[in-house]
Amino acid sequence: MQWTSYNRCNLPPWVIASREFNENPSSLEIQGGLHSNAFLFKLLDEIPDSKQRAERFDAWVSVRF
Repeated sequence: MQWTSYNRCNLPPWVIASREFNENPSSLEIQGGLHSNAFLFKLLDEIPDSKQRAERFDAWVSVRF
């Protein structure tokens, strides 16, 4: 991942904004996101039901932001 002061993702903005990306999305990595929230991703990995994972994530985002 290239680290710049403008882009905090592993893909440049013109790729993310492209029609090709929307038609064939790929994984995004947000700089520092996994490292600084490792506990959250570990917690989500332990929840087998996708609906429950989504609810837990939504609750976390609501409190965090």
